[in-house]
Amino acid sequence: MSCFALAVDFEGGPAPSLRSGLALPDLQPLGSVETETAIFHHRQRRITPEDAWDVQPRQAAAGRFTLVCDGRLDNRADLADALGIDPRGEADSALMLAALIRWDVAATARMIGDFAFGFWDAATRRLLLGRDALGKRAVFWHRGRHGFFAASSLRDLLAQPAIPRDLNLERLADWAVETKLNDRRTVWQAIQRVPAGETIAFTASGDQTHIGWRADPTRRMRLKTDDAYVAAATDLLKTVIAPRTRASGPLAADVTGGLDSALVAVLAAQVIAPAHLGTVTALPTPGDPLTVAPSAYASEADAVAALHRHTPGLVALPVSTDPADRVLDDERFFTLTGMPLRPGHNIGWLQPTYTAVKAAGGRVVLTGLSGNLSLSWDGLEGIGDHLRAGRVWPLWRDARSFGLEALWLNSGRQMLPEAWARWRHRRRGGTGQPWLDFAPLRPEFAAEAGIDARIAARGYTSDFRYPGSSRAVRAGLFDVRQAISDQFSALRDYTGIEMRHPMNDPRFIDFCLALPVDQFLRKGVTRWLARRVAAPYLPAAQCAERRTGAQFPEFRADFARRRDLLQADLEAVERSATAQAMLDLPRLRAILEQSDTPEGLARLSRTDISVTFFRFLHLGRFIRWAEGGN
Repeated sequence: MSCFALAVDFEGGPAPSLRSGLALPDLQPLGSVETETAIFHHRQRRITPEDAWDVQPRQAAAGRFTLVCDGRLDNRADLADALGIDPRGEADSALMLAALIRWDVAATARMIGDFAFGFWDAATRRLLLGRDALGKRAVFWHRGRHGFFAASSLRDLLAQPAIPRDLNLERLADWAVETKLNDRRTVWQAIQRVPAGETIAFTASGDQTHIGWRADPTRRMRLKTDDAYVAAATDLLKTVIAPRTRASGPLAADVTGGLDSALVAVLAAQVIAPAHLGTVTALPTPGDPLTVAPSAYASEADAVAALHRHTPGLVALPVSTDPADRVLDDERFFTLTGMPLRPGHNIGWLQPTYTAVKAAGGRVVLTGLSGNLSLSWDGLEGIGDHLRAGRVWPLWRDARSFGLEALWLNSGRQMLPEAWARWRHRRRGGTGQPWLDFAPLRPEFAAEAGIDARIAARGYTSDFRYPGSSRAVRAGLFDVRQAISDQFSALRDYTGIEMRHPMNDPRFIDFCLALPVDQFLRKGVTRWLARRVAAPYLPAAQCAERRTGAQFPEFRADFARRRDLLQADLEAVERSATAQAMLDLPRLRAILEQSDTPEGLARLSRTDISVTFFRFLHLGRFIRWAEGGN
């Protein structure tokens, strides 16, 4: 969890002035290297045992090469073997520096883990900025008349007086509407990002992008037996989990009643035994009325308790359910990260889990993120694959198991053209722009910002259907994860917790995308592969569960409890001319006023409250913060 910043002059002149920021708690003293043409700053937070050996900025070849990096490598042994280095006693940054010297831009694709870096070659005055495959670490940059700057956080670029602070309203609209393009833009006009999975080489003459990894929907894998798929998936899952258990303090896991997080926790507990693995679980506030869909259950408590009885080595950490502990501090978040946070309402609900880990002395939490797109994909979109290929028997079998509604939602509806989506929306009294149902943007602003064109560029229809094969849909969703990946680094800065996601390993994603559809959906059983992989490790009832746990089921009660504070926040946002021009603020006020009565509150959906109101109020708060409002 390091921080870095740098400034260089590609023409050979003196490096531009670099203000020292990197102000986060629990960091080691500032390390700096200054040359005639470049300045590098770095502050280390010690998370893995190997971090104790790290000294950055790191140099080689008598100062020709300089590296600053943030992150962790999870294939240390493979890299060290390929480089001919003994990894014992070596920090991850030493391996990364050797890899970049040996393989240049090709090194990024060979390194597995969560990382971002700046690598300077003083002899050629060439700078590489790169990120890991899924972008769990970030790097941002600015190139202007005052010089070139880069940093691992927007916060540290915004601290540079030479960099303008004008907002990019088009990018803010994309953030809010979920167009999710993995491009270079940020919410600041003068600052760009390195897209997840890419390396950019900068010189005096310009820059060149090199793609390290993208989810590939064209790969195919065939094994001889169903048991062979289970064995291969289990072995690979153990492979990607083991190195992610490296931590210099207690390790924890975020556990629910689902298959993915529980399986990651159980396998991680086996790796670190006889040490115990702490688990954290967010539970509803006692006494609050809960809203739960028929396909979900309200509380993870029973399932997680059963998992603890079933698995030695798991220890539940106490997690607060006090509503006062479940509010995202927007002002602090913006100050630490320089950006808004998309799922802010739910992140506030999860906040006590991070607090519990820190209280136990930990800084690392394992999760099951992306399992639903890899190991535990439900397979239902595969029904559409049968329809496209004319496979009558599998199509009939699945339709019989799940009904015509599932067939429509997961195949027929996905294949209909864009014109159908707009016609259907107008027939229901809408504008022909379905995304406006949840996104309170002023139509004039949305038209000027070109929202529709970027939704189309992303490959979605305007009602966010992805008309492709099931593999293409999942590959596209991993691309979406890359597009919104900056928030993971931001959350780490805000919470002080490093979240690790073994199922986000590109090797695991590639494996799962290549598997036949019938490994995920078989004879009416969804998540067929995950259930078989989990069977030796999890309680039988958990392996058989068809429902999902409801996250933040007391959202209406929380909204009512905070109504007076939200009223004041909305009044402040309404004073911003930029927010007025961009947001449909009367729509937010109407939602707030409707919640004033129990009957009105009951008519508000989760989308009305968590997305339309909270996401866009959060966006308005960010605009006010960026403008210096109070």
